[in-house]
Amino acid sequence: MLKSELVALVEVPTTLKGDDGQFKKAVGTAYPIRDGLVLTARHVLYHDKINPEQKRIFSWRLSDEDAPYHTAEVTQADIVFEDENFDVAVVRCDTSKLTLPLSVLSDVFPKANEPWEAVGYPRAGVEAGQRKKIPAGGTYFTPDPDHYIQQLESKGDAEEAKLWKGMSGAPLFHCPTGKLLGILIRTPNQYDKVVEYADRRSETTVEAVFENRLVAASIPYLLRVGKCEKFRQAVWQSQASQLLPTVQTGDEFKTYLTKKITRELKKRDQDTPRLREQLSEALDMEDEGSEPKTLAKALVERKISKAIDVLATATADCVVPGGMRYKETDSIDEVKATAQQVLGWLVLGSFDEKQLDAVLPHCIQHDSLFFTLAVKSLTGVEIVMARRFNRPSQFEHQTGPEQKSRHLIAPPTGCLKWDEKESARLIFIEVWNKVFPSRKLDNRHYDPKPEDWERLNSELAARRDDSQPEHYYIPFKASAYDQVEMTAYVADVYRHFLSKLNQMTVIQYGEDGCDSNLFFIKEADLQAAINKFYRRIHGEKG
Repeated sequence: MLKSELVALVEVPTTLKGDDGQFKKAVGTAYPIRDGLVLTARHVLYHDKINPEQKRIFSWRLSDEDAPYHTAEVTQADIVFEDENFDVAVVRCDTSKLTLPLSVLSDVFPKANEPWEAVGYPRAGVEAGQRKKIPAGGTYFTPDPDHYIQQLESKGDAEEAKLWKGMSGAPLFHCPTGKLLGILIRTPNQYDKVVEYADRRSETTVEAVFENRLVAASIPYLLRVGKCEKFRQAVWQSQASQLLPTVQTGDEFKTYLTKKITRELKKRDQDTPRLREQLSEALDMEDEGSEPKTLAKALVERKISKAIDVLATATADCVVPGGMRYKETDSIDEVKATAQQVLGWLVLGSFDEKQLDAVLPHCIQHDSLFFTLAVKSLTGVEIVMARRFNRPSQFEHQTGPEQKSRHLIAPPTGCLKWDEKESARLIFIEVWNKVFPSRKLDNRHYDPKPEDWERLNSELAARRDDSQPEHYYIPFKASAYDQVEMTAYVADVYRHFLSKLNQMTVIQYGEDGCDSNLFFIKEADLQAAINKFYRRIHGEKG
């Protein structure tokens, strides 16, 4: 939803002097779309007489205060995206003092006659020499999905130039959903000057077509695949960088990992002390005792395959009938759960630290959380994602050919249609039914509403970032497709899906010939060690 306190005043220095002898500043409006990123009209950032030796100033004010509560200087290098044709710019600047929503953009077009609202800094808002924020509103005309212009009808007098000058760059919010769907780029006083902004499919002038109307750049148009890729890249890639936590490396990571395993071993159920005692014996550390921190440090320092084997041996001795410390008690399952959590953290130390740049996924192209991973198995996928998001691996806790995440979602191939909209609908339902199993949807008939997308998006973020995380993601294997074109098509379908559900994670993995060197031991050997752990604690042979 539109937050007036987040509307920014943009001041561009010029070489023109006013009657008072001071240099004038051109004024416009902007709005932050997430931490460190602000959206405005491109022409707001430029002036025929711009002073290149001074910086542009973005400032944020509360409605009842003259002084800004936050300001940021912007140079030319901070403009991460600009397009003269669309008249849109994305600017990188300090927003550290702003309380920002996670996501305000949407690629869902408004319907005709639905209401919009905006706030900006027009000339009409000058009071005692200070620009004041002024609200505006109206309704949408029928949008054209194949054109970047969104025509608007205003509640006020759209022909009054004084009212609108300075509103360029103002955020245009869709009242029913609270999403930012446009940026005001042309106000009525500019129509007779800018004929090139006419409907480009005819010779009709702007003045004739848009009489009594305002013009906005359509965000849904710009976010659609193939329309403005550089804008999508600037927006979604920046979003992804906000979603990805800082990863610890080297000695700091070992300290971090030791702390996490120590916490797991400190659990106070009646049988966990027996697990610690058996770990101490399995590690040949009877003299050092069975303090959780001492045991955790010893496990982290061991070679990964040896550490997993020691953990499996100690756990099996406590929970499998016939084990050295086995007792038939009600808390055996708690001991297993503790050991499984320790394993989930322990495997994060299986990476070769020299390969971290390759291990830790980065967002590619214009996508949000779309990753390509140089691993061959779903086990490898889960370990990499756990390390990337600073959480324990969340295996299914079962034996089998692969230890995959228990929060993995695998939409059937029937969800991948040539129609991207239909594909997104079907994939949405698969994700919804996994996240909300008690409220399943019928994929044959149900068409998700905007509020459904928002509800699922919020739930995915909340669960992923929880202290006991549930990280849902969709992996697909590149080598499963015979043709490169098919892999690219599947990737494009998921990219479109992520533009609508940007808190979801999608992973492309398993390219032919990419037997990675990311781990200290071969990926297959690591997978076998994990599988052996589960067989032993479940008392299975083989």
